Amino acid sequence: MTPEEAVAAQAEIHGKLFVPVHWGTFDLGNHSWYEPAERLVEAAVAAKIEIVTPRIGEIVKLSDHQNFFWWQGVK
Repeated sequence: MTPEEAVAAQAEIHGKLFVPVHWGTFDLGNHSWYEPAERLVEAAVAAKIEIVTPRIGEIVKLSDHQNFFWWQGVK
């Protein structure tokens, strides 16, 4: 699934909080490792879907919905 398709799927199931997984672990693509996450967040915001993007292994509290673009400090 592309990031935009993942957002569309989330919209179709009417999920309450979108927590993307399986991205940024390995740099295998021809794009930067963080590009899919940035596209995902942009598409989710445009679709008014609540999203949280935890660091790999980070515990997520459902009441804390910050955590956007943490990867900008690691590029």
